[in-house]
Amino acid sequence: MEIWDRVKAVALAKDWQGMREVIESVHDHHDMDNALSNILCVNFTEGYDEKEKIVAKNEIPMELIDLALERFSQFDSKRNHDSWTHSLSHFTNGLWKRGLMQWVKRFNEQAFGNAEKGWGFEHAYGCCDRLVVDIVGHGTFATNPRELGITDERVDKVTNEYNKRQTSMVKAMPFASQKDADIWTARWKLADMTNPKSWDDRTPDMEELLPSIAFLKENGIEVDEVDIKSKLRALIDAKLLKMRANLRHEDKWVRGRAQQTIEKLQGDIKMLA
Repeated sequence: MEIWDRVKAVALAKDWQGMREVIESVHDHHDMDNALSNILCVNFTEGYDEKEKIVAKNEIPMELIDLALERFSQFDSKRNHDSWTHSLSHFTNGLWKRGLMQWVKRFNEQAFGNAEKGWGFEHAYGCCDRLVVDIVGHGTFATNPRELGITDERVDKVTNEYNKRQTSMVKAMPFASQKDADIWTARWKLADMTNPKSWDDRTPDMEELLPSIAFLKENGIEVDEVDIKSKLRALIDAKLLKMRANLRHEDKWVRGRAQQTIEKLQGDIKMLA
């Protein structure tokens, strides 16, 4: 019987001694990851709904949750740190939902701290980026990342093209209010859209333009709309030139992507009228 089925069975029976035995029988971080995902009632994709609902109906004692988390922490090692961090990222949302912030902090410190010691292989920081993004997804405007072991230096180490909005926000937290957080987000979106580097390998979402401008103005923030639109027209024109050149590319996929991008950019231009 798979580990998650064993956890489900003892949870349904409210057999807490049986659950303790299941937890203590686990000998690697992969199985403990599966066990904890069930114990913490983490949101699963389609196919796992029934399992989650069944386990969620039972009140698993906190001492057993702590036992499972403690055992998971012990499976980390210099050789498997990348894989361990990946497993950790599977159930951290369950820690946030249960308000287990002492464990969030402890695991953040462990994941980053051991990576900083050189644990792991090719990608020293593995899935540490997910731990940072969790703060935006599960925290509030008042959450202080530094109280959870996430310093600006650590954020910088995991920032990439795909998570830079979230990581930038984490460095700006905490905010005084939700409105302040929303103002920061609107400003960041406008700055990102008008940054030439943002257009190198992607096309920023222009649908955010007008709502962001309107929101800032409603909150008394001065916005030079004419200057912003002028910069965007220049960036769009440059991108169109590049995409039109790609229409002659020998690769069919590149030509197709170029055509799609051109059609989108032509729509974006209309927003700037």
